[in-house]
Amino acid sequence: MSKHLSLVRSARMAAIDQETIAAGTPGHELMCRAGAGVWAAAVDHFAFQPDTKTLFLCGKGNNGGDGFVAATIAKSAGYDPTIILFADVQDVTGDALYHLNRARDAGVDLHTFAEYGTTGFEQSLTSADVLFDCLLGTGTSGAPRPPLDRAIAALREFQGRIIAVDTPSGMDPDTGEGLAADAHLT
Repeated sequence: MSKHLSLVRSARMAAIDQETIAAGTPGHELMCRAGAGVWAAAVDHFAFQPDTKTLFLCGKGNNGGDGFVAATIAKSAGYDPTIILFADVQDVTGDALYHLNRARDAGVDLHTFAEYGTTGFEQSLTSADVLFDCLLGTGTSGAPRPPLDRAIAALREFQGRIIAVDTPSGMDPDTGEGLAADAHLT
């Protein structure tokens, strides 16, 4: 079996998720599987050392939720991940909120972009070895709005390894157009 999946348009991906949920798999479980897959792929592709600094840039939606799960797994594996949330905590809802709370309960370091500000955010990038792009996923449309646009611009300048969850943020998931960073792994 190939390690690569067929590409599908964003509407079809949403339908696949809904069909799976309707068949009895809760959304938070799908998110758990996705986040676990993200972490497993990262560990498979890159040589993580005990002091590898992992930084998770997360949006408020399901893509961010996948990142919350991966960060929680990283913490349980002995790493010291940091999440920077590009939204207010109260704007996170549903399955993503469920996994944000699990990450907090596990002791994952969580900050908001508003708390860091542009300078603090850019400084945090300089100490990261591996950056997880969990900002925007297959449900995105249109140009990224602030502060996500600033985060994506910083991603394009990042010198470490980038792992994009679902699709690199800033790229239209149906056309491939946009100003996304070059991810080392998607």
